[in-house]
Amino acid sequence: MGAWLRHPVLGDVSFDTFEKLGGTVHVPEPPREWAVNGSLFKDPVGGAWYLFGGLYSEGYRFGKDLPNMDFVIYKSCDKSVTWENLGKGFTPGFCFGGYGVPADNCPDVVMIYDPETRLYWLAYDWVANESSWETIHNPQNKGRDSGSALAYAPTPAGPFTRLPHPAVGNFALRGKLGRFPALMRRLC
Repeated sequence: MGAWLRHPVLGDVSFDTFEKLGGTVHVPEPPREWAVNGSLFKDPVGGAWYLFGGLYSEGYRFGKDLPNMDFVIYKSCDKSVTWENLGKGFTPGFCFGGYGVPADNCPDVVMIYDPETRLYWLAYDWVANESSWETIHNPQNKGRDSGSALAYAPTPAGPFTRLPHPAVGNFALRGKLGRFPALMRRLC
């Protein structure tokens, strides 16, 4: 794993060697000037391609006075020649059980299909709406947590049902994982 992620001679992984297919799919507009962290999913059932694009304010800014980070869904039935914008991924206002503050900041997603249940699953990151860079790492700010979670749908385009509790809340992990190198040693 370490050799793939970083090599002492070759350096870090580079996206410069990839070949671009087709034109630009999403052109960002204010107040979400940065469209980053796209995730491609090829539907094994219907055959269409889906692109989930993360939408951020410039500089990854977020907070009460800024629009929520979000993701947009695009669909291509011709292997990226043309793309249809299907809109935003989640309906706003969702609260995880026990949090009391909506978690509408969900910019980054990846999808898999489970043939046993015939459901499409999204793994996504989330940040509580009332969070900011000033409060996000302070566990005293109850409900202003962040982490990762799961949602499912009968189709890759949704509508998605978010599980009632996050898979990971960062405040719950505080102090349990130690430093990053120690975690990596345990994983390897």
